[in-house]
Amino acid sequence: MAQQESVIARSLDKGVVRAAIQAAFDEQKAREDTQKFVKSGRAKNKYERFADDADFATVPYCLGSDPMKHDPPAIKLGGITIGVGGLLAIPFFAKTVMTGKCRVK
Repeated sequence: MAQQESVIARSLDKGVVRAAIQAAFDEQKAREDTQKFVKSGRAKNKYERFADDADFATVPYCLGSDPMKHDPPAIKLGGITIGVGGLLAIPFFAKTVMTGKCRVK
C-alpha cells in the first residue's frame, strides 16, 4: 500500500506537472498560430466594421430576406436546441411580428 502511494507521489512531481502544463501551453499556441494562418486575409477597416455593426443592429423588415435574425425559430429542450423551419416556423414568425423584432412598415 505504501509503495502505491509513493508511485503516485512520484508521478505528481513538480517537474512532471510543470512539463505537462508547458506542453498544454505549447499546443494552445500552435492551435492559435494555425487559426491565424487560416483566417489570414485583408482585415476590415473601421468603416466596414461600422457598416457591419449597423447592418446587424437594424430591425429587419418582416417580409424581407431574414425577418427572424434576432429571434431565430428554435425549440429548446433541456440542453438541446432544435431549429425549426418551413411551415413549423409560422408561430415563431407571428411571435417575432408581435414582439417588434421585425418591422412591418
